[in-house]
Amino acid sequence: MFEQLRGGIYTPGDKLPSVEVFFSTYAVGRSTIREAFSMLKAMGWLKRATMKFLSQCCT
Repeated sequence: MFEQLRGGIYTPGDKLPSVEVFFSTYAVGRSTIREAFSMLKAMGWLKRATMKFLSQCCT
């Protein structure tokens, strides 16, 4: 996920896919995806708004 944000696949303000989409893409547990979202949020890469994660910065 981090590489997709850094690589510009998602631009600032884009809604990210749901946990289920990432779950299917990466074949890892939902809790792992949620933890990744939490880590990216703590790093300042994501902002959570109404249960959606939005990419916030890509510098």
